[in-house]
Amino acid sequence: MNRRLLASLFFVLTVSWGLAQTFVVFPVQSPDTLLGFAVADRISREFIDEFDEIVGPEIAVSLVPPLPVGTNYLSPGVFLKDRSFNNQVGAVLARELFGADFVLTGEVINSPNGLILKLYLAGVNGVNTHTVRSAVSQPGLLIDKAVAIVATRLDLRKPEIGSTFVSSNVERDYLSALNLISRGFLEDARALLAQMDSHPGAARLRRNLAAVFSRKAGDDPGLQATMSLNSLEFSETLAIKYFRDFADNSSLLAPRLWIAILSASNNDLDSAIEAFDLAAAEHPYGVVARANFRASRGLPGVEEDILKVLGQVKEGAVGVGTLLGLAVVADYKADIVLEQTALEDLNRIQPDFLYPYERLSFIAFEQEDFFDAHSALLKAVHLDPDNDLYWTNLGWAYYLIGLLDKSEEASLRAVQLNPQRFTAFYNLGLMQVLTGRLELAVEQYRRAVSLSSEVDPNAIIDLLKALEKYPDQQGIHYALGYLYERQGKHLAAADQYEIYLNKTGNDLPLTVFASKRILALRAPPAAIAINNIIEICLGQNGISAAPYHPGDTIYPRFEVITEGEALPDKLQISINLLDRGGLILRQTDGEVSVPYNAVGLVIDQFGLDIPLTLDPGSYELRVSVNTSEQRFSHAAVTLTVKGSQVLLRQLISRNIQMLGIRAGRFLFGPRNLSRPELLPRILVQELRSAAEEAEKILPEAKKGRFEGMSGGKLFADSTERDVRDFLRFLLSQRVQDTELVFAEAYAKWALDGAPLY
Repeated sequence: MNRRLLASLFFVLTVSWGLAQTFVVFPVQSPDTLLGFAVADRISREFIDEFDEIVGPEIAVSLVPPLPVGTNYLSPGVFLKDRSFNNQVGAVLARELFGADFVLTGEVINSPNGLILKLYLAGVNGVNTHTVRSAVSQPGLLIDKAVAIVATRLDLRKPEIGSTFVSSNVERDYLSALNLISRGFLEDARALLAQMDSHPGAARLRRNLAAVFSRKAGDDPGLQATMSLNSLEFSETLAIKYFRDFADNSSLLAPRLWIAILSASNNDLDSAIEAFDLAAAEHPYGVVARANFRASRGLPGVEEDILKVLGQVKEGAVGVGTLLGLAVVADYKADIVLEQTALEDLNRIQPDFLYPYERLSFIAFEQEDFFDAHSALLKAVHLDPDNDLYWTNLGWAYYLIGLLDKSEEASLRAVQLNPQRFTAFYNLGLMQVLTGRLELAVEQYRRAVSLSSEVDPNAIIDLLKALEKYPDQQGIHYALGYLYERQGKHLAAADQYEIYLNKTGNDLPLTVFASKRILALRAPPAAIAINNIIEICLGQNGISAAPYHPGDTIYPRFEVITEGEALPDKLQISINLLDRGGLILRQTDGEVSVPYNAVGLVIDQFGLDIPLTLDPGSYELRVSVNTSEQRFSHAAVTLTVKGSQVLLRQLISRNIQMLGIRAGRFLFGPRNLSRPELLPRILVQELRSAAEEAEKILPEAKKGRFEGMSGGKLFADSTERDVRDFLRFLLSQRVQDTELVFAEAYAKWALDGAPLY
C-alpha cells in the first residue's frame, strides 16, 4: 500500500488529488503574535508548490466574506467563541466560507511545561486537532513539528527541518509586516517594508502594496484584493476590479462572494445579482448568502433559496456555514420555526458550536419554554465553563423550572467569574428572599444596584411575579420596599415596608429598620440647595482660565446639597447663558444619578459652548436644579467674555489632544495657554520634522490646495495658515474627547482636498 493511500485512510479525505486543491492558512493565535505568524507563514510557504492555490495568513483574515443582513454586513466570525477562527468550529466554518479544500487554524498556549500548539485542520470530512509541544526556548522546534504534522496528515513531501524563530531583525520585521497587513495597517506595513531589502518574502509584499497605493495591478491577485479593502482611499470600484482579477485566478468561493458584496455596497444591483447567482451555482453557502442578500434588499427568490438549502440539508450536503447563514436569514425574516430548525441541525453536525445553544436558549426564554432554555444552557456552560453570562442565564432558567438551590449555585458561579455581573446578583437576591435569608438577600440587591447605577425594572417585575407564586413569603415585600426606595418611589416603598411589618410582627431583625424607613419615607422631603459659589472651568479637567473667549467650551462646577436624610436619586440640571436682557444665548441640560444616601454631590459634567460671534462683555451663567418631588434651587454667576476666538483654547476645552509622530509626546496643553498664538508655529515644526517620512509613505495629493504635491513636499510647504485652516475644520466637525496623531490627521485632511468645513 503506497504512502498516499495510507495517509488518506488515516485522515479519511475523499477529495480527489486529481482536482484543483486549495489550502487556506490562518494566522495562528499566540501570546507572541510573531510566533503565530511564523508558524502560519512557514506552512504556507513550505507547501506552496504542493497545492494549486494557497492563501497565506496575511490574506486569510481579510478574505472572510460577510453576510448581508438588512442594511449592514455581518462577519460570520462574530458567532464564534471569542470571535476567533482559531478553534475547531472556526476552521470548519472558514472552510465553507472560503469554499476551500483545506483550512488550517491554530493557537499557541504558554503552559508551565512549555509551548503547546494546537492545529485545527478542516477537510471534507470535518476537522482534526493535532497538538505539538516544545520548550519555551525552542520555538523553532514547534514550527518544525507543525510543518511535519501538516505534511503527514495531507500526505505532502517531507519538509526540511531546522527552523529558527526570528533569527534576525529582518525576519522579525517581515513577520511584523505580515501581521500589519493582516490587520489592515497598510501604511505601517509599507513603512516597515521600505527598510527591508534582504528578506525573500518582502519584495512581493512591497510590490503589491505599491500597486494598491497607486491603484494599479500587482502580481498577487489575492493579496492586492484583500489589501484594497483596508486602503485609506477605499474604493468599491477598484476593490471589485481587484477581486475580479482574484476570482479569475482562483477556484475559491470567497472572491466571488466579495464581488457580489462590493457590487451591492456600490449600489450596482445588477452586478451584485449576477455575482450572487454565480456563487449560488458553485456552492450551498453561495445559495444561503444569496438568500440573505435577497431578503435584505426585498428581492424575490428568498423562499426558493431557503427551500433549496433545506433540500441540501436533507441530502447531507451542507455544512456549518450554510446552516448558520440559514439561521441568520430566518432571524431576519422573524421565522422562528426555520431558525430553530437551522440551529438544531447545527447542533447535530457540530455539537461543539456554542452559538446555536446560546441562541436557542434566548428563543426558548422568549417562548417561555424554560425547560428547553435550561437544556440549551447546560450544554453551553459545558462547552464554555468560564462564561458568566451563560451561568447567569442558567441560574434564571433553574429558577423558572422551580430548582431554587440550583439557581443559587449557578448565580454564585456567575458572580465568581464576573463580580460585575449585576443581573446575577439580582438573581441571588431573589433566591435568598424566597428561601428566607432576607438580610443576605438585601446585600445582594445592594451590590446589584451599585453595579447597575440604578434599579433594574425587571428586578421589581420578578419580585411581583414571585409574590404571586409565593404569597406567604413576607420577605418579598421588604425587598420590594428596598428597591422602590432605591428607585426614588418613596411612598410605594413605605407601603411595602408596612405590609412586611403587618405580616411579620416585631420579632425579626429588619422590622426596626423597616419602621424607621416608613417614617422617613412619608415625611415631607427636605429642601435642596446649590452650595457656595459656581466655579467656571475651561474644559472638563478643572482648568481655570478666565477671562473666557468666544468659542470656549466652559464647564460650571458646583455642589448640590440637602439638609435632609439624602438627596433624591435623580437631579435634573439646567445651565443657561443669558445676556443682560435675560435672553438665553446657550442652554444645556441633563439628568444626574445620585449615589445612594448622598447628602451632597458635585456637578461638573455639563459643558456649554460660548457662541463664536459673542461680543465682549459681562453675561449671566445661571444654574438650576430640579427634582421629581418639585424641589428646586438655582444660582447664578457673572461670566466675563473678552477678545475673539482662540484655537488653542477651543482645542483644550474640548479635550482634543495631539501627539507627535515620533516621541508620542503631546504637542500642546494647558502650559501653552499663556502664548496661544504660538500653536500654529509648533504644529508647522512638527510637519517639517515628519516630512522625510511623509515622502516615503503618503501618496501624491490629487485635489485641493496641495494637488500634485508629494507627501514630503506637502508637509514641508504647509504654512501656519494651512494649519489654522485644518484646526478650524477639525473643530467644525464637533470633535471632542479624542487623542490623535497630528501628522496623520493633517495628512488625511490634506489628501481629502483640505476642506474648510
